[in-house]
Amino acid sequence: MINNADRVFVKILREICEEEGVSLYMTSCDWMGRLEKNGKTGFVWGYQLPENSAAAHLIAKDKSGVSQFLQRAGVPCVPHELFITPKEFGYLNVSSNWDRMRELLTRYGKVVVKPNEGTGGDCVYLATTFGELEEAVTRVFDCYRTVAISPFIEIEAEYRAVVSGNSVKLIFSKIRPEVVGDGVHTLSALGAEKYKSAAITYDCDPSFVPKKGERVLLSWHHNLGRGAYAEVVTDGALTMQITEIALAAAAAVGVTFASVDVIKTQNGFSVLEINSGVMTENFARESEEKYRTAKEIYREAVLRYFAQ
Repeated sequence: MINNADRVFVKILREICEEEGVSLYMTSCDWMGRLEKNGKTGFVWGYQLPENSAAAHLIAKDKSGVSQFLQRAGVPCVPHELFITPKEFGYLNVSSNWDRMRELLTRYGKVVVKPNEGTGGDCVYLATTFGELEEAVTRVFDCYRTVAISPFIEIEAEYRAVVSGNSVKLIFSKIRPEVVGDGVHTLSALGAEKYKSAAITYDCDPSFVPKKGERVLLSWHHNLGRGAYAEVVTDGALTMQITEIALAAAAAVGVTFASVDVIKTQNGFSVLEINSGVMTENFARESEEKYRTAKEIYREAVLRYFAQ
């Protein structure tokens, strides 16, 4: 877990403010901050810079809400269904979650259960049986008041597009960790050898010994914090396709500085989720070049806010 004081975002923000003559005051263990320049003030919360409106930020956090806005705008997306903890049924005028949850699992055969407002891949579970579904939902409700359930989709590739203003400044693919068996060593041994000190989450039996030449994905998650790594997209045609859907998604929920996760499946491209806080912690730590790329994206966003 990254300590707030050690976040790359905070380090970059301090550097930018010093270089650009912006007064910066950080508080609450560096989770909140105040920016000031030429009599204008803006505030930072988590990874949120002051450009997005409060409403747009809250909508972007809501996975089920985002999917509904995107569907209404005609933007291809992964549907997410909202469920609320039973003690708060009155807010949604419902009397039960279970029948609708079971119907979704029956319809899709395999579903992903996650916090409706969570981030970073925490508390994300795969369910293929009613028992797994019940366990996953219980675990999420132990920590969150709302749950989102979506169909499990076989993803060919997942990309993150950073939207800033009216353009996309960065697109990178999230490459899941995989190994090739040698018929002798376990997945954990092969993973440790290939990825050295990287933190890998194994969604398979780490003691399994794959056959020689057998390729095995170590995780079905695409999160950089769970072992995946970033590869910047440079292909022109691919960049255009992702840019088009990312800008449409950002416009549909009213955010002007955000990261949009786009997946490619056999049916084409669709939006998985939107984050109004542009988090580049793991990306920026991978190399000096990626650090400078992240810094310039944040710099442009800060300066654009004060230029408005």
